[in-house]
Amino acid sequence: MNIFHRIINKTGLRNIDLNDPKIFKYSYFFVPIFFGLISLWLGADANWDLRNYHLYNAFSLLNNKLHMDLAVAGLQTYFNPTLDVAYYLMTLYLPAPLVGFIMGAIHGINFILLAAICRTALPNLPPDDRFRIPLLLSVFGCLTASFLSEIGSTMGDDTTSIFVLASLLIVLNDWDKLFERGIRPVLIAILAGSCVGLGAGLKLTNVVCAVALCVSFFVAPVSWAIRFRVAFLFGFGVLIGMAATSGYWFYEMWRSFGNPLFPQFSAFFANPLTHAVAVVDVVFRPKNGFETVFWPFVFSLKSERTAQLPGIHQIIWPVVYILFWCWVVMALVKSKGPNIGNGMRPSSKYIVAVVAIGYLIWMKLFSIQRYLLPIELCAPLVAFILLMRLTHYQKARKIAIWVLAISSAIVLLGGVHTWGHASWSGKMFRVDLPPLDAPEKTTVLQPGGDPPFGWIAAQFPASVAFAQVHGSFPEAMPEYGNRIHAMVKERGGPVFAMVQGIGPSFRIAQVAKISETASGLGITSSEKGCAALQWTFVHLKLHASVTILDHPIGKAKCSMDVLSSDIVDVDAKNRAFVSVAAQQLAIYGYSIDSAYCRPYSAYLGKDEFPFQWCKLSQSQ
Repeated sequence: MNIFHRIINKTGLRNIDLNDPKIFKYSYFFVPIFFGLISLWLGADANWDLRNYHLYNAFSLLNNKLHMDLAVAGLQTYFNPTLDVAYYLMTLYLPAPLVGFIMGAIHGINFILLAAICRTALPNLPPDDRFRIPLLLSVFGCLTASFLSEIGSTMGDDTTSIFVLASLLIVLNDWDKLFERGIRPVLIAILAGSCVGLGAGLKLTNVVCAVALCVSFFVAPVSWAIRFRVAFLFGFGVLIGMAATSGYWFYEMWRSFGNPLFPQFSAFFANPLTHAVAVVDVVFRPKNGFETVFWPFVFSLKSERTAQLPGIHQIIWPVVYILFWCWVVMALVKSKGPNIGNGMRPSSKYIVAVVAIGYLIWMKLFSIQRYLLPIELCAPLVAFILLMRLTHYQKARKIAIWVLAISSAIVLLGGVHTWGHASWSGKMFRVDLPPLDAPEKTTVLQPGGDPPFGWIAAQFPASVAFAQVHGSFPEAMPEYGNRIHAMVKERGGPVFAMVQGIGPSFRIAQVAKISETASGLGITSSEKGCAALQWTFVHLKLHASVTILDHPIGKAKCSMDVLSSDIVDVDAKNRAFVSVAAQQLAIYGYSIDSAYCRPYSAYLGKDEFPFQWCKLSQSQ
């Protein structure tokens, strides 16, 4: 503890007054910049979804490739591309690090909205905490695992959560006016609904938040007629917002495929290209009644159950869950007649309802952690609101700060896992393109679907046609195969396959760099230096070996080599990839000319992603 206090004193942190309104105001400017810098530090976004469809879908939209190509990114090819257009355009015209900074700063807007929500939701705080508590709750909200995992990424959850929080802020700012008569309450309800509707249109998983925000109006202490009116107007606003960001896409899917959510819901909207598929992925949901009741504890102890990402550590949901049920029990015991929550501000009760209902819908519908992100941001605020009802203010304040600080520390100390990043380069994406004699006649088939090639397809001339086979799209044969043959016939040019590839082990370049550095420092020119290197590599189990030379080579008395286990037979591995692809392509009537498979590389930032370019012929 003495060390902790010494650090605080030496760094001057003790002199910072978190209750200073200027600090609160300045945080609106500096926190987004901070998240922009965090994004820079993490590196270029390289998440799987970006490489599969986020970049390609925007490229396809802007180049009118919806009917030229076929399921290039599998199922996700037909997701609304609107959210990805701005990112795609930035990567074309701005330096890659600047794009990363902008994305991180945009995600920092969540902090601004969350701070305003906390400030509005807690109007009766003591003067000494009027700005301190909202500031801390906002920081704790942004230190939740899901939010941090997506800083600077194109996953979309950190971006669309801005619309959800904006909707909640509008509701809280005009809470009392919402239930009055007149045109202004009508406009407020529609505006609030439109905000979350915009987010739901951009990313349909935000429908969970839209429903929670709408249904939670029924906890307001007004007549049922007024509750229905406000909820109806809010819901109408949601539809307006969704129409603005996704209406055109739903229409295009309906016009093209007879299904506004193609290829999902194909069990109800039949299409010859697809077999019947369900909408909800039930893999992540609770398996039984026990898990349903204790779900926050289950997915907090085993993050892989909901996170889609290993190593997510957090306890915020068990904390909120326990506090919620303690509040319910206390209210039942203390008030046999009055409603649950007696004494809680109506707007505070609304926030609790939004989080509770949103969590319940999420659990039953998805149970994929990142889809809960907008609601998870509000979890620390709800924890504080519930604590204030369970005990007196000073005790609630002390418990909240300690518990939420520990929860945040678990996230940070457990290691904030992300969805993948690459080293920065000046340009975000580039590809060594194979020669294309007639791109307007060329067709490229992509077998498999993993690793994803959508982002590579977006680097080719827009006149080249791409189609994925044997991927995540629910292909219905023979019509899907017939569509591919029709594409090839109509274009009348060569057909190629883009196949997974592998390059020389990165360990070779890594060891060569370490060897060069050690040589430059004179370490390899002395026996003691060589012995120290050898001891270090053995005991730290580093991926290299140090050999003492019988006869020095120049000044070097030892050499460094890659471990045999790290040496990959590149040619054999690439032949194996071609063999698997050949089996998949044979289903569609194409064979690979193995004599014409050439290695090429694509680059995301500085990270290399090899692929093979193979010529195809139609099977007889």
